[in-house]
Order: sequence, then structure tokens, then C-alpha cells
Amino acid sequence: MPSKAIRPRVSALLVRDGRQVLVVRHRKDGHEYHLLPGGGVEFGEGLVEALTREVREETGLEIEVGRLLGTTETIYPDGERHILHLIFEADRWSGQLRSGPEGERVQAARWLDTKDWYELPFLPDVRDYLLEQLDAGCRLPARHVRARWVDIGAGG
Repeated sequence: MPSKAIRPRVSALLVRDGRQVLVVRHRKDGHEYHLLPGGGVEFGEGLVEALTREVREETGLEIEVGRLLGTTETIYPDGERHILHLIFEADRWSGQLRSGPEGERVQAARWLDTKDWYELPFLPDVRDYLLEQLDAGCRLPARHVRARWVDIGAGG
């Protein structure tokens, strides 16, 4: 039975050389997909603290959280989950990118050229909006973005 609670998830847009974005490859129920580094916000945890922790856990990098770039939602068709995604810019980062991040779900973190984004399943699917932000130097006003539902079980 659904909890009827909206689950907040924070993610960071880290950009290298203008068009390379840090992505994390996940595996769930035998399916792989990519997303920006980040994760769930624990009760009583601030957004910045959650994002800093999640990026460190998934990539080994320490980040300086910048401004909010946008929000989107994932509402499962069966009504079982409702996730509110908050996407932040990472102004600066330091450390060594880890090749083997935490846990079984997280498979790897890597830099991906944006020209290759559309060849991979990406969740939530806000790539068009992120490209708009990149083209504008991440200076567009933050806004809510409608993401299309992607069924990773059906291949994206």
C-alpha cells in the first residue's frame, strides 16, 4: 500500500569542460539507467546536507552546492511512489572520482558528453531542460519541468 507521502530527492549537475556531465549508472530489478548523482533526503536532513552526503557516497567527490536549477516529479503509474526531484548546480567539487561507488544499486560514476545522453536510459528524463541550462551557462531561472514517464523495464 502506498505511503501517500511525497519522497524528496536531490541531485547535482556537475559539468566539466562545458559539455561533460557527471552521471551515475544504477541497476534495479535487472535494468540499468543513468541519473545525476544524488539521492533521497532523510527526515530532519537539510537539502544541501543530503545532496553533499549523497554525492560523496555515490562518487567520492565533495561538492559545493549552488543554486536550484529546477524541479520535476516522478509519479509511478500504479500510484505506489511519488518523488519530487530538486536539481541543483554544483559550483565546485574536489576529490577523486571513485570507480566503484556504494551499494549494489549504484554501479559506476562517470563523465558523459551530452551528445551521448540520448543513447542511454536517463531518469528522470529532463535532458532537454538540462541542455537548455547548459547552453545558458546554468543561468536560466529555475522552473518545474514535466518529465515523461520512462519504464526502465521496457527499455526506456
